[in-house]
Amino acid sequence: MKIRTIFLLIIFCLTACEQNQFADKIYYNGNIWTGNPNRPSAEFIAVKGNEILAVGIHYTSLQSPKTEMFDLKGEFVVPGFIDNHTHFISGGFQIMSINLRDVSSKNDFINRTKEYVQHISPGQWVQGGDWDHEMWGGVLPTKEWIDSFTADIPVFLGRLDGHMALANSKALELAGITSKTPNPPGGLIAKNKNGIPTGILRDEAMGLISPFIPENSPEELDTALQKAMSYAASIGVTQIHDMCSWEDLQTYARNKEKLTLRIYALPWYTNWKKIIKYNDDNGFGDDKLRWNGMKAMMDGSLGSRTAWMHDPYKDDPKTKGLVVATDTVEFRKILREVDKANIQIAVHAIGTRANEWILDEFDAIKKEHGERDRRPRVEHAQHLTPQDMKRFSANGVIASMQPTSIYDDAAWAYKRVDDSI
Repeated sequence: MKIRTIFLLIIFCLTACEQNQFADKIYYNGNIWTGNPNRPSAEFIAVKGNEILAVGIHYTSLQSPKTEMFDLKGEFVVPGFIDNHTHFISGGFQIMSINLRDVSSKNDFINRTKEYVQHISPGQWVQGGDWDHEMWGGVLPTKEWIDSFTADIPVFLGRLDGHMALANSKALELAGITSKTPNPPGGLIAKNKNGIPTGILRDEAMGLISPFIPENSPEELDTALQKAMSYAASIGVTQIHDMCSWEDLQTYARNKEKLTLRIYALPWYTNWKKIIKYNDDNGFGDDKLRWNGMKAMMDGSLGSRTAWMHDPYKDDPKTKGLVVATDTVEFRKILREVDKANIQIAVHAIGTRANEWILDEFDAIKKEHGERDRRPRVEHAQHLTPQDMKRFSANGVIASMQPTSIYDDAAWAYKRVDDSI
């Protein structure tokens, strides 16, 4: 077997030489993981254009005087990671904003926020956060935690799942949110026993604040993209599937020649007419930047108790979560129009009822529009009934799941839902 392998390598190298298949670049003297159990490691990677020409031990037959050589100095090399669910430019802004991800107490939350706002001018918005109240026992923060030192500074700090945020009194004032403000469809304004908003806004209620936050300039978007790309490169991420805004897609297009990773953009579904027209006018993109997808949302998150469940939450029996796509008649229409345009549909669903609903719709669309390689996606697909687990493979639906949910939710999920889901 070993002799045969060597013989095949010799044949390959001779063929490559005959066809002048010299490499543009050769990375040598490395410890390269191949993924092949019969030959798990190699010492060089030869690249021609944008493709790997060869991986192996001996590279001299692929080397020409024009080949660029890079000494890996024994470093371990693995293929780049593909992150299948990002909010990439938002992540770039997060890198440049206040980070409360590892805060583990009320005092730490207050002190870090106080320290950060000392460098903020009056009237300038403070965003970021990435906090998790389960890190300090599950008590939600309130505007009173931060109001005393942010009187002239609007603050809007998001929970790590993106489905809940804390607004201070200044932000609530600018948005006109008072005790008389009703819950918007698909959202919740948390209020205390006296009916006063606590500052916590869930899902579509966060949209009450968004119009009052100044829009990012193209230069700010470009900077956030560069920050995000630098971070991605530092951890080995070379491709992303980005659940993005329309402005994010335009930012990618504007910076296409500067992109350091491959991007599959899935803009937000409220832009569905723009998405269809953009695809009609520009095609679906290429292997560097592609945009033939659309992201929508059925429900919220487990951490915010807004994931849409069949049964009430164990630790809050008054609720089964929220349906974020409140106008289901219009939503069904959008899904069908986008499918007709051969655009891949990705829908966020975390709760059992949300997953069941969108799987039913994907089944109905397939029956109405016929078979094709549409590959619909359910983003997160986190809590499923045994019946629905089987429907993914049976109907060609991709369960786009994220391992981080295990890290973020597993420690306390048992408080919210039954072990069976």
